[in-house]
Order: sequence, then structure tokens, then C-alpha cells
Amino acid sequence: MNINQHEKLINEFINRGGNKRVVDGLRAFSLQNYARLKYELSKLGSPEPTAEPIVSVKVVEKKKHIRKGFNDLISEYPPELHPVYSKRLELWLSICSLKLQLNEESNERKAFDIQLDIYGKFKELDHYQRMLSHYKDTKRIMIPETEKKFSNLSNLQLLKMQNNLRASITRRQQTIDRKEKALGDNPTHKELNSINLKKERLQEKINELFECEKFLKNE
Repeated sequence: MNINQHEKLINEFINRGGNKRVVDGLRAFSLQNYARLKYELSKLGSPEPTAEPIVSVKVVEKKKHIRKGFNDLISEYPPELHPVYSKRLELWLSICSLKLQLNEESNERKAFDIQLDIYGKFKELDHYQRMLSHYKDTKRIMIPETEKKFSNLSNLQLLKMQNNLRASITRRQQTIDRKEKALGDNPTHKELNSINLKKERLQEKINELFECEKFLKNE
């Protein structure tokens, strides 16, 4: 699977009469978007696209390739972050189990599904790790979930919101990066507080995107 195969799937989807607005939300190459495209193709009732064979990549269990576990304790965090800590641990154990399954899986299709599951869980794990790291660095608590509701939105509205949130997150992250690079050797409390507030507002947008993509995945 690569960018060229992803483009072939997009062209195949459009040629079979697929909705171009759906394509706009899946144009960026990623494991999730690739799998979503294949799913949308299957809903059109046509044969699977003649893309190149999926190559199963075995995970080699070498120490230098293994992402280390965590050495922090739940007691180091306030009660508001205990569910975040527990969720991170749950995801980590699930990823370890999936890696073992992947090493034993000989079926390419099933191996791809496992790889996709691992990718999604790592993405979710990083979401929670960011909140814990922020607390360790600043002693400030990021809100772990969004209060916005997505259940009444159509698939098209969700895709539009997903694109808008991604653009907003990119802009906000670029602003934070510029401000951090501009900090001197002895930044003031006001400067640090300003950056931390921007990081927390950025996390609010990430939470919204996280929830939005959950609904899209379940469509």
C-alpha cells in the first residue's frame, strides 16, 4: 500500500460514481483513509478494485524497534486524569497483544486489518499521552473530552467538520511552534502561560476531531 495505490482507489471510486464530497475527506493518504476508501467502494456494489497486492509487514521483535512502556504512576496525577491514565494503559496492552497476533498471522488480508487496528490504537494512545505529558510539564489539566455533540450530524456534515478541524489544528500548532521558537533563554511567566493556554485550546480542537472521527468510523 502506498500513495499511488491510494490515488488509484480514489480514481476508481470516482469512476464508479462515488460521491466526490466523500473523496475530499479521504484524499490525504493514511491507513485509515485507505481502509475507508475500500469500504466506500464495497458499498457501491462493484468488484474490488484491481489495486496492487497488499504486502504484509511483519513486526520484528527487536529491542531497538519496541516502543517502551511507561514508568509513571497513576498517583502522580490528579483524580481528573486517572481515567486518562487507565485508558492509556488499556490501549498499550491491547497494542502489545495485537503485535503478537501480527507476528503469527500469515493471511495478508487479516494482517492488514491488524496493522490498521494497531495504527488506530497508537493514534488514540498518543491522544491520551499528550494530556498526561502536559500535566507533568505544567501541572495544568487538559480537558480529556469535548462537550460538543455529533450524533445529530449527517455524514457529509461530519466530513466537513473533520476537514475544518484538521485545518484549524494545523494553524494552531504552527502558531504554537513559532511562539516557542521565539522564546528567549529566560521566558517570562506571562509568555509561558500564553503558550500553555494555546496548547489547551489546541487540545480542545483535537478532542473535537477525535470524537468526530469516531462517529465517521461508525458510519
